Amino acid sequence: MEKQRCLTLAAFMVFMQVSTGGYGREITLNWENTLIRESKAASHPGERFQETDVSGNVTNVLGEPLPGVNVLVKGTETGVSTDQEGRFLLEDIPEDAILVFSFLGYKTREIAVAGQKEIKLTLEEDLQSLEEVVVVGYGTQKKATLTGSVASINNEEITTTKNENVQNMLTGKIPGVRVVQRTAEPGSFNNAFDIRGMGTPLIVIDGVPRTMADFQRLNADDIDNISVLKDASAAIYGVRSANGVVLITTKQGGNRKSTLSYDGDFVWQFPSGLPETVDIFQYMTLRNEQAMHNINGGSPVFSDEEFEAYRSGEKQSTDWYPLVFANFAPQTTHNLSASGGNEDIQYYVGAGYMNQGSFFQSDDLNYTRYNLRSNITAKIAKRFTLEGGINLITETQNRPYQDSWWIIRGFWRQGPQIPAYANNDPSRLYHGLIEGDNPLSFMDKDVVGYRKFTNSWIQPTLGLRYDIPGVEGLYVRSLFSYDYSMDNRSYFQQEYEQYRYDETTDTYTTFTRQSPNRIAREAYFRSQLLSQTSLNYSGTFDQHEISGLLVWEAQKRKGDNLIAQRDLGLPLPYLFAGVPLGQVARMNTGENDLYEDANMGLAGRINYSWAGKYLAEFLFRYDGSSKFANTYQWGFFPGASVGWRISEESFIKDAAGLAFIDQLKVRASYGLTGDDGASTYQWIAGYNYPSSSSSRNFTGGYVFDGNFIASANSTGISNPNITWYTAETFDVGLDFEGWEGLFGLTVDYFNRKREGLLAQRSGGIPTVVGAALPEENLNSDMTYGYDLEIRHRNTLGDFYYDLTGIVSYTRIRAMYVERGTYGSSWSNWKDNQDNRNQNLWWGYEGDGRYESWEEIWSSPVYIGRGTLPGDYRYEDWNGDGEINGLDSHPFQLSSTPWLNFSLIGNIAFKGFDLNFLFQGSALSNVQYLEQLHQPLWGNSESAAMVQFMDRWHPADPKADPYDPATEWVPGYYAYTGTLSDINSSFNAVNGAYLRLKSIELGYSLPAETVKRLGMSSARIYVNGYNLFTFTEVKYIDPEHPNDLWGYLYPLNKTVSAGINVTF
Repeated sequence: MEKQRCLTLAAFMVFMQVSTGGYGREITLNWENTLIRESKAASHPGERFQETDVSGNVTNVLGEPLPGVNVLVKGTETGVSTDQEGRFLLEDIPEDAILVFSFLGYKTREIAVAGQKEIKLTLEEDLQSLEEVVVVGYGTQKKATLTGSVASINNEEITTTKNENVQNMLTGKIPGVRVVQRTAEPGSFNNAFDIRGMGTPLIVIDGVPRTMADFQRLNADDIDNISVLKDASAAIYGVRSANGVVLITTKQGGNRKSTLSYDGDFVWQFPSGLPETVDIFQYMTLRNEQAMHNINGGSPVFSDEEFEAYRSGEKQSTDWYPLVFANFAPQTTHNLSASGGNEDIQYYVGAGYMNQGSFFQSDDLNYTRYNLRSNITAKIAKRFTLEGGINLITETQNRPYQDSWWIIRGFWRQGPQIPAYANNDPSRLYHGLIEGDNPLSFMDKDVVGYRKFTNSWIQPTLGLRYDIPGVEGLYVRSLFSYDYSMDNRSYFQQEYEQYRYDETTDTYTTFTRQSPNRIAREAYFRSQLLSQTSLNYSGTFDQHEISGLLVWEAQKRKGDNLIAQRDLGLPLPYLFAGVPLGQVARMNTGENDLYEDANMGLAGRINYSWAGKYLAEFLFRYDGSSKFANTYQWGFFPGASVGWRISEESFIKDAAGLAFIDQLKVRASYGLTGDDGASTYQWIAGYNYPSSSSSRNFTGGYVFDGNFIASANSTGISNPNITWYTAETFDVGLDFEGWEGLFGLTVDYFNRKREGLLAQRSGGIPTVVGAALPEENLNSDMTYGYDLEIRHRNTLGDFYYDLTGIVSYTRIRAMYVERGTYGSSWSNWKDNQDNRNQNLWWGYEGDGRYESWEEIWSSPVYIGRGTLPGDYRYEDWNGDGEINGLDSHPFQLSSTPWLNFSLIGNIAFKGFDLNFLFQGSALSNVQYLEQLHQPLWGNSESAAMVQFMDRWHPADPKADPYDPATEWVPGYYAYTGTLSDINSSFNAVNGAYLRLKSIELGYSLPAETVKRLGMSSARIYVNGYNLFTFTEVKYIDPEHPNDLWGYLYPLNKTVSAGINVTF
């Protein structure tokens, strides 16, 4: 056999020599690798070209190595691909050869060897091919021929912002996507997230509809890309797509060398937006002014001797800030991933760990999360491909028993005259003067008890693809997924004691709080089962490109829970230590706690392109929801879009003056979407049993013959005609790229009209009925606006930069709002919301200040006898000589901004890279509430914010403020004790802000260095988040000014240092 091989080989070599006239041509054969390499013949016998070996490395503009770049000797089939470190080696090639470097998504370059032994090359991204495949509903489409309003972002763009919540990493990066971080409380994930102001979108992860909680807890390093469907392209998801769809695709393996990557960072967190409280002298000054502000005569509360006692140190005041808040809070993240594969099997495995501490000195509020994800694709037979994946998440949030906003509220309310400890004894917490509050008690789990929430998710998926023989591009794919999550919650309310000390008797008075000791356990179980089968086709016939999709999908969701509670006989946080008194065993019957519902639908899509110029897409979904009666369970949701690539027309291509146009496309879409967000089974009459609706309150009921009998209450009048609301969505857009990628532009106008929004019909029913009217599909509204994205990029030698500006404008108009009969034309004008823009504040317009007694006495408007210089003057809007409710009118925008904008930049020079994100909003206002509106709010013992020191006040603090001879010192606020109307322009400030949302400076180690270290690449970086904010909003963070009156756990500013390493 071996002899036969040698004879065959010899014959083959002779044949090659003769048939090619190849005297002087050498044939090399490597039998083991079946590689035949043919060296070039000389032009003449006896003459040979000089040959050489050429090596080098290929990077992107950020200096990062590019694996898989094709390096080909032009005019031949000789070539190699770069390895994981971007290196290549070509042996025995002519010294005058030209090398062609090509890679998907990058511009092809040709380099003459010209005797060079080493070539270092940078490839630039090609905007025309970059992200040319975009993820859409149930598939992908070419970006160039996309007709819908779809925006996408890749992993590198996402992870330039560092945050524990992946939603916050999207802020300002996708046109039309609005992210508002309400708090940085560890483990809270309290965000507002919407597309074009339209409400909470549908979240789809790797083809499976999932919850917002699933999205927020993703490990950002596992994400490959995110696409956002903003128009009729979302209609393929039917009854859950009215607010748009977010498609998240996680990383997969590939036919490449196996790699191991580590990303890790350490973060220093600092609070953003905590107001400063007054010191003891400022507090006593305001208290005295408040007491003097009495038209019938007043006197100071604190004497000069008491001021001096604090000044001399005889008396001690309390600085609450360092007692409650630490200088910084730590946070750390570690991510490890492995990926690779061959033609038959590819894999990706990623693991992540994150721990976040809090600003509280006790550090009893903290959060830990573990992520594990694996995606595997395997060719199990000639036409069969198996796809498997699993996602595991477990998280734990530890908290004191009291909520964090209550701790912060308690901190704001503690005046500096209130001690933290009785008789300065740290073992005896002082019983506060305001409802007994002491924030040092609230934040310490060893004092008040704890809450511990441990949540776990397991999400396996299994897919199978079969390529149908005989028809190229036709295949069937089935996907099955099962999601299971469990929330395990423990509550331990611990009885504790606080004290007050009497110096005269040297005795303590004890105050018992939170009695009795109580333990509660809650367990919530949620599952989701999905089955999906699709028939897919794509093909090209001459200049016609056609693709199609038909998918059947069924999804079932179920929620269950169990709650147990006991008063404790022993101070042990276990149910077995409880006593029958206070014992509760029950369930929560809330919409997201105890439920069972399902969706089923048939969806389809056809895409057509002629010559890459004229584009069309038609899609539909026939969808059903178990939430409604049989007659209203099913609905049909169609959509269509068209596009015209003007840049492909000959009159553009042939016009020398228009040669700068790389891509010019106009597109339009229209579709009908829906939302089945109604409460489950409102079409069926029923009862709630037991009647209590609070998870930790006792069950409602009565005692009969000494036995407790739980009560039941009616769920209300049913509505058998209730169904989803529908939304008509229209979008028209333009995409432009020019000057070989130097500039780009995308602009969209959108309009969505919703009908059938749920509301209760106006008009009461007799109370003896014992039930309220049911919800009906009554109301309607319209949302409209535009998205704009402008891009610029350039390379100047080793210097690269790009800039992207994003602007989104959204308005909401109520078209019809169910209402009763108005008693007057003025009431109809004020309260009728039909055809009226939303997000407006009604109130009184300010008209300056009364700056003297003369202005007060000569005022044409009736004012009270207690008015003082510096008091607020309001506009008599209707001119009737009085300031009353008839002067209320729309005077300010609400706290929801109409305009959102951002500027994204990336800079690279050799091994250094810098990226930044400026983000902000405008056309909104902030309204100050409670302690931000009133000094000494709620109780004269309360603290005051330091801003209230800038006020009108008598030059002599002992002077009678009602004496016309008193000299006044002007300020921003009125005299202590006078408040502006809370719904007036005096209490509203422009909410616009611009902040440096994130900035990162990185350095990639040279290839030679990392090679010596045994690595493929290494990068170190420092990152900042929320570092600077420019705004007129003071004392609180402008991003969440009105949530819980500003008491929410504050946002954070962070500084982090990290490393990215690949082996």
